[in-house]
Amino acid sequence: MYSNPDLLATNLLIGMCRGSLGVPRVIRDLGYRDRWVRRCFPGHGPDSVPPVLAMASREARHTVFVEFSRGAKVDARQLARYATVTAAYLRGATNLSREETETYDIAVLGPARHRESLVKGLEESRLRFPLLLLTRAGIVLGANSFSKAALSKVFFPRLEVAWETIPRSWIRFNGNSGVLEVADAVIPEVVARAMKGDTRIAATDLCRSHPLWDILGKPGRDHMNGQVCEALAAATENEFRSHFDLDGEVLVLQRDLAADTPMQRAGWLKRLQQLHAAFLDRLADDRSARAEREFFEEDDAAGQ
Repeated sequence: MYSNPDLLATNLLIGMCRGSLGVPRVIRDLGYRDRWVRRCFPGHGPDSVPPVLAMASREARHTVFVEFSRGAKVDARQLARYATVTAAYLRGATNLSREETETYDIAVLGPARHRESLVKGLEESRLRFPLLLLTRAGIVLGANSFSKAALSKVFFPRLEVAWETIPRSWIRFNGNSGVLEVADAVIPEVVARAMKGDTRIAATDLCRSHPLWDILGKPGRDHMNGQVCEALAAATENEFRSHFDLDGEVLVLQRDLAADTPMQRAGWLKRLQQLHAAFLDRLADDRSARAEREFFEEDDAAGQ
C-alpha cells in the first residue's frame, strides 16, 4: 500500500513505459520510455530543480513532461516556467534527443475529485496543458488535448488501470514518503549488507542505491538523507535496538559475524526478517489506506 499517491502514479507511468506486468502496455506500444530530466526550467540552478519525470518517444517524435498535483490547485508559477521552455533549450540543456523534442507537452496529473478546481486553475493560467485525472477505474483526459492525437485517444473514454497491480519497485520512496515507505525500502538493504559482513553502514550509502540519487541536487539529496536517517532511528529505538546502533548518520552493527557458523547466520537472518516485519507493522496504521481512499474520492463528473 502506498502512503502517497504521487508515488503510486510515478510507478504506474514508469511501469507503463517499461511494460511491467499488471499495467497497460499501450503507452509502451506507442514508443514512450520513461526519462528523468534533471532540469528543464531556464534560469534555475540545478540544485533548486527536482528531477522531472518525462515520457519520451522517438517513434512519435514527442515528449510528455508530467507535473503531479497532489492537491486541489495547480502550481501556476511552476507551470509558467514550463511554458518558457523551448525545443532548442531542451536539446541543449537536457539529455533528450532532437527526435524526442520535435513536439512536447506538459501534462498535469491529479486526483479526479479535484477536477473542477484543476480545470479552473489551468484556465486562469491561460495554459492549455492536458489534464490527466486519476479515478478509481483508471486515468481520463479531463481537459485539453495532447499535441499527438494518438496519445489523447489512449485516455478516452479512459485508460483502465487495476491499481492493486501497480509495481512498487521502480521508485520505492520519494520526497513525500513517510517513515513506513522509506523503512520498507532501506531496512532490507541494511540486512543484506549486514549479512555480507558490513559493520558500519552510512545513510548516504543507502541513499546512493536510490534511482534518482545521481540526478538530485543538494537540497534533494539532503532531504533524502534525512528521510533515511529518520527511518534508521525509528528502527534502532525499538525492534532493532539489540542489533544496531545509530552513530550520527552511520548504522553500527553490534554483532561479530566473523565468529558465526552458517547455521547461526541463517538463524540471525531469519530473526532480522521477523523484526523487519514487526517494525513495519508497528509503523503501519490506516494512513496508507486512507491516503489512497481520499485520493480516489471522485466527484460525479470526474469519470465522464
